[in-house]
Amino acid sequence: MSRHSIAAVALLSLLAGASPASADVAGNWRQLEPEGTPPPGRMATATVLDAARDRVVVFGGYGHRHFYNDTWALELSPTLRWVRLPDAPFDGRHETTAILDPASERMLVFGGKDPWGFFGDLLALSLDTDPPAWSTVAQGDVVPGARETRAVLDPSRRRFVTALGFAPYYHLGDAWAFDLDGAGWTELSPAGPGPAPRRGQSAAVDGSRDRMLVFGGSDDISFWDEVWSLDLANPAWTLLEPIGPAPSPRYGQNLILDPARDRLVMFGGYGETAVADSAGHYYRAPRDFLNDAWVLELSGSTPRWERIKASGDGPSKRDFFAMVYDPKLERVLVIGGNGGLDAETNDVWELTFPKYLPPVTDSPPGSLRAELALVGARPVPGALEVSFRLPDAGPARLEAFDAAGRRVGSLEVGSLGSGDHTVSLARRDAGAPGLLWLRLARGSESRVKKVALHP
Repeated sequence: MSRHSIAAVALLSLLAGASPASADVAGNWRQLEPEGTPPPGRMATATVLDAARDRVVVFGGYGHRHFYNDTWALELSPTLRWVRLPDAPFDGRHETTAILDPASERMLVFGGKDPWGFFGDLLALSLDTDPPAWSTVAQGDVVPGARETRAVLDPSRRRFVTALGFAPYYHLGDAWAFDLDGAGWTELSPAGPGPAPRRGQSAAVDGSRDRMLVFGGSDDISFWDEVWSLDLANPAWTLLEPIGPAPSPRYGQNLILDPARDRLVMFGGYGETAVADSAGHYYRAPRDFLNDAWVLELSGSTPRWERIKASGDGPSKRDFFAMVYDPKLERVLVIGGNGGLDAETNDVWELTFPKYLPPVTDSPPGSLRAELALVGARPVPGALEVSFRLPDAGPARLEAFDAAGRRVGSLEVGSLGSGDHTVSLARRDAGAPGLLWLRLARGSESRVKKVALHP
């Protein structure tokens, strides 16, 4: 395996990544101790959350100079426990990519490599059978070819979407989609200049905005700290320009969507670091494994990086670990990874965040003619009908939070312009009666109203 022959990046970028943001995000790390016999330590596995059965499914990977073809489930309830599932009847491999297809209740695994070459097959693990069963999926005549890559589920079109990666022996910049209902592969050919070919990037789907987001990666010469968006409805690449101090360039990190808070969570990887001497002057340090954690806030007119300042002793420095979001307990799970030669691990960590509810700042009585006002809401099927007032067409966002502090709705409304408005705000929860907090934010000004929804 090739390892980290990466050129230096600008010190200014390092300082931005090393300096805590003024709006650090609070969190808490905790190491978990699952029952059962754990899998051997490993890196670069294929991993999905099987939410219907409240478990994480892990296939393959590389550890301690061995390529694995075994399959494991980390059961999340009623007890955290490792359970071994049937081994795959395929060669051991790592650097695969995987998605969960919830409609057909299967885990799909594509690509990867072992010491003798790369794979281009598409494998399926049935999750609704006991025991789960492995099979090979027919791909048709037009295929992406053998590679290591990253993929997401495009839920609106039922597609397996993959972009970038590495094939023998060059870095890739292409993008492909596989129709989950049997129509085969299509090369997407997105419009606009896109990311430079790379591997070791991380990807997540932002379903509410119909896009795939890609961060970081390397071409074995450079690291990147870019965030790219791939429009899934009309394929086109867009380079995002988040505000705030950013993570340093890296690869081998992982990235997941926290839908409750409308943001991405990023952790770890391998890349440049910056170290302060006794006088407080920063200098470029050798490349190293990383264990810093960040969020990319997606709400608002411009994405914003914020560093996570977590309590508790967190995971050791590592790259190519597994990471999933557990919506039931609103936590990030980090599993295994690589901290150096023969330093692959099988530990399990959780990262949790405080519940958040904005303080109530109801518009004062008689403020219907005020510049910014939040009037009220009533439930409609699958949504809230919210009334408010804006002073102009500047950027503004309307949000809803449930009583647990989870963001259950978000909508940009500034383009509606000045005046009184009523909109339908889609809810990402069960839509049950109860208390909700509404927030209307415009620049540094906001209004928050607590509303009780009745049947």
